[in-house]
Amino acid sequence: MYQQRVGAKRSVSIIAGWLGLLFPVCVYSTNLLDLPLESLVQIEYEVSSASKFTQTSSRAPTTVQVIDAEAIRRHGWRTLGEMLSSLPGMLTGSDRGYDFFGVRGFQQSREFNHRFLLAIDGQRINDPIYEQAMIGDEFPLDVSLIERVEYVDGPGSSIYGANAIFGVINVITRRADRVPGAASLALSSDGWRLGNGSVSTRFENDSALTLGVTLGDKAGRDVNYSAPPGYLLLSNGSTITDGVARGLDRTGMVRLFARWEMDETDLTLTHGTRRHHPSAPIYGALFNDPALYLEDTSSRLSLSGKRELSESVLFQGHLAYNRMSFTGDYPYFDPGPGGVGYYLNRDQTEARWWSGEGYLVYSGLSDHKLVSGVEFQRETVARQQNMDLRGVNVNVPLDVATAANTQGVYVQDEWAFAPGWLANLGLRYDRHSRHGGSAYPRLALVWQPTEGSALKLLVGSAYRNPSAYEAYYSTGAAWLANPALRSEAIHTLQLVGEQRIGESSQLVATLFQYHISNLISQVEVSPGVWQYQNGSSIVARGGDLALIHRSASGLRLDASLAMQNVVDHMGVRYDNSPSWSGRLNASQPLAGEALLLAGEFRLVGSRSFVWVDGVRRTLPVEPILDLTLSAPHLAGGLSAQLRLTNVFNRHSFVAASPMTMSPLTPVYGRTGWVSLNYAY
Repeated sequence: MYQQRVGAKRSVSIIAGWLGLLFPVCVYSTNLLDLPLESLVQIEYEVSSASKFTQTSSRAPTTVQVIDAEAIRRHGWRTLGEMLSSLPGMLTGSDRGYDFFGVRGFQQSREFNHRFLLAIDGQRINDPIYEQAMIGDEFPLDVSLIERVEYVDGPGSSIYGANAIFGVINVITRRADRVPGAASLALSSDGWRLGNGSVSTRFENDSALTLGVTLGDKAGRDVNYSAPPGYLLLSNGSTITDGVARGLDRTGMVRLFARWEMDETDLTLTHGTRRHHPSAPIYGALFNDPALYLEDTSSRLSLSGKRELSESVLFQGHLAYNRMSFTGDYPYFDPGPGGVGYYLNRDQTEARWWSGEGYLVYSGLSDHKLVSGVEFQRETVARQQNMDLRGVNVNVPLDVATAANTQGVYVQDEWAFAPGWLANLGLRYDRHSRHGGSAYPRLALVWQPTEGSALKLLVGSAYRNPSAYEAYYSTGAAWLANPALRSEAIHTLQLVGEQRIGESSQLVATLFQYHISNLISQVEVSPGVWQYQNGSSIVARGGDLALIHRSASGLRLDASLAMQNVVDHMGVRYDNSPSWSGRLNASQPLAGEALLLAGEFRLVGSRSFVWVDGVRRTLPVEPILDLTLSAPHLAGGLSAQLRLTNVFNRHSFVAASPMTMSPLTPVYGRTGWVSLNYAY
């Protein structure tokens, strides 16, 4: 829900409905000629993710950044990771198997994004094995069904529990009246073919049904890699000659969505499957081998609802059944006398779990708004397996069940103790059947001297238990389990200033400090033998500045600069940590609003890291520019979009994990997209 700041209505043009459940374009059932001016120049939103009730972002007990459907549509973002990369201080990358991200100078290579809590409509979707937040093509929801993304910056365990170390990402889906009938087709120069359809209907009893399906496949392409001699091995045990992975990064994808809405009650099904052959030799696999294969499946059936029990009491809750599975096939070569030579090793993971939450929002006390709730997760299946295929026995077989239960209870009070002043106090206690109990508080003091300004002092903490994968995965000699891992914890202090400039601009400045203890990371305990271990603490200090502008002419501008210093307990700069990054997003209607041009420019400061060979490598500053041109009114309900990413075709890289057999993973080069969308 958006807060309206300007009262006058005015007809302005906007790109008509893009219906692409297929391409990163959102579906609109309304022509923007009919939208009020305030929805176009809006710089402040009403958000629900920070406190689990609706409030303006200036009153929220943290910084909440909103990526709305209009921004998604204008820029043509196709994945959740592309959206997040537009935010201040956000660091994104890919190992060609999965997309990963970090924030404020902290980013570990080849991790599972498990220091962020990912939710759809406020419901956690991190799985119980890897605790992964999926943000790439493996994310089970098509972006055309997204109404907005609310990113709650900073620790959120006081209300969300585990994993909300750096922030909460809440993806809010579109209601039925915002999803008209649509069909879409998109093609890319790097081999993607995507098709999508969606429909919604409302019945006489005022219930509504929404259906969406997305199908996609990507042809393989050649990708160049380099590594020190002896690291990139081929299927015959020899080393590479030219460093080219041929015809890989092939992908197939299916997404399904269905929702029935009636009387503030929703029954929602989401399902996503991705099959992928990465070009990068992840997990120490052989190079340029099409047998390297990943398959992810995620399904969720959720019943949710809300009821006003009285004028001052609102109840909200949900009950969900979840399932995830993963299969990974990895080719290896076992050399030497007695070695089996070429063989395949397989990971298989399956999890099934029930989750539920219920909470009350009570506003019957003068100057107070209270939230209290309970949440649970009960895992019925949580199984990890690893085995060598075709009768080979190089690794010790793994078959471990790690099903666990979690219960949490939380309470929060928003107290308007004086004119222009708010205090927000929250506390949550979680009990995990394997890791015991954890209690984490949050305190926020908000001062609003005028309607358009706010100053916030934020103190928070959060935790993350070791994942079942980190604690119990083992293949014998190459990878060791570590059930003695301790939970990570973060403690933060932030000062945030928000100042509106006129009716169309806003300036947001943040100073922060965070301290992470018991950091869990991969450690090479002996040559070729790896284990997750708790490491030393890290400390970060820095700040960021963001400018938001929305004009009545349709111009949108978002600019930010983030600076930080992340060091370990010895005062040494953390690996792969840039000291600064900058973003500039802009979009503007052209030619009497027959066209819409959008651009995104990103800069990340240089950073260095030490790979497994002991050599320190430096990644230089690289400018990345993406451009999108939209034509909303070709004929009838037909519209089109052209998008060009990495316009300069910069040959940049991301730091690879020690388990990837090349120290640098190339970023995708210049890529063109074209999409056609028809709304009926």
